[in-house]
Amino acid sequence: MVKEAKSAFWDMGSLLLFQAAALPLGIVYTSTIARNLGPQQYGSLGIFLSVMQFIFCICVNWSGTAVLKFGKDELFKKNNMSDIFWGRSLLIAVLLSASFLALFFIRPFLQSYLQINTSTYWLIPPLTLVYSLSDYGAWLLKTANAMKPYAFSLFLRQAVLLSLVSVLFLFISRITLNLVIMIELFSYVCVGLFVFAFIRKNVFLPFTLDKEKIKEMVFYSWPLIFSLLSGYIMDWIDLIIIRHYFAFAEVGIYQAAYRIFFLLSNSLSAITTVFFPVLVATLLQGKNKLIKDFYIGRLIPQVTLLWGALVSLLLVFSRPIFNVIFSQDYTGAIFPFKIICLGLAAQVISYLCSAVLYTFTSLKKVALFNIIAVLIKVTLDLILIPAIGINGAALSTSVTILFSAATYMILTQKYYVVTDYRSFCLLFFPAVVFIFSVLFDRLFVQVLFFILAVSVFIFISKRIRIFSGSDIPLLDKIFMPVLLRRAISHIYSVMS
Repeated sequence: MVKEAKSAFWDMGSLLLFQAAALPLGIVYTSTIARNLGPQQYGSLGIFLSVMQFIFCICVNWSGTAVLKFGKDELFKKNNMSDIFWGRSLLIAVLLSASFLALFFIRPFLQSYLQINTSTYWLIPPLTLVYSLSDYGAWLLKTANAMKPYAFSLFLRQAVLLSLVSVLFLFISRITLNLVIMIELFSYVCVGLFVFAFIRKNVFLPFTLDKEKIKEMVFYSWPLIFSLLSGYIMDWIDLIIIRHYFAFAEVGIYQAAYRIFFLLSNSLSAITTVFFPVLVATLLQGKNKLIKDFYIGRLIPQVTLLWGALVSLLLVFSRPIFNVIFSQDYTGAIFPFKIICLGLAAQVISYLCSAVLYTFTSLKKVALFNIIAVLIKVTLDLILIPAIGINGAALSTSVTILFSAATYMILTQKYYVVTDYRSFCLLFFPAVVFIFSVLFDRLFVQVLFFILAVSVFIFISKRIRIFSGSDIPLLDKIFMPVLLRRAISHIYSVMS
């Protein structure tokens, strides 16, 4: 078991590495596209992608976990999962065909809503198809425990996107919306070819169809539609409601702010991926008390403090960051981004607590609170966006993240009978920096204040013993690589 956990840790480490490498590439690509399209067309791209994601969500994504569940079982029993592969393939083919047919009948309405021409509209089906195929390949890699190729595929897509844009600029001076969509399409083709190259023949050969397996997959997976729709609403409802009340330019400006948040949040999600196998290994070694005393009691407040300092740095430098990445056309995205940063500071708590909740399978309660969070998000959007525009969308995002962080922490502490809300108190740090960055716009003054704030909070953290030298010996009891343990020990020495 410990050997499996060790393998899982290194697999997840490669995932973290490639996610980190993909982040700057994603930012550069986003910058290039946003600058060239301008707020109006960049907003159109966001709404276009929201339609594609909706089709993907209801036709494809909901059955993905069935591949992981039933495929692993079939590979273990028969060293073959072709009935799972072809069963899900048939299911996807039927649903995608129905959705593409629906696109044909609703074209006048949807095309008018999207404000795109007919050639752009009919790029929705091929983009959805290649995106679905690349996603399918990713699920198959995870089922076969081929985590390193899967991790590299995340980096590969960003590398392909940036490479294509760079090559195009050698021949043309400005790119169009259709060209951007074609670039996105080609990137998914490349990822799809890459992931399927690592899939063994026993996954899809011989051709078999088992009606009972298809029924099992459907009955197992259909409840996930609601969870995935909740995720879809969380990510895309802002753009849809902004589009209803405002012009596409406002959609584009908000999308610029949200896109940077999304890239950072996506990288932050690796916390769950990395800590989950660590907690499982710790649990398998019978060190349950260590999770309570060290991970929940010590590590969560410590990581929250460090992440809060990083978010505070983003708040201080948000104006130059946006000017460099997006240009003056997107200046209106700066204040919404600062508001979203308040939620970003709290999101680390959700991810850290998720690792605990997933370890002990408290998933039904998590799903319930996720649905409540979606209802809060939609309600706040409908109230705030008409009143204060894209700032309202940013505020609803932050409030919803804060709610999720609070509920995840409550569930975690309730399971372990712990009462410790220092992590939430530490969110006061980025909140103070946010207020100061809004009141004083001069960068020099903000930098001085940030340095002062960091000094004060390091002093406070030492006084209330967020970090302690006594924690260092506990690291020896937790399963992790030696280099990682040394790096963390050094941080403890500095902060204690």
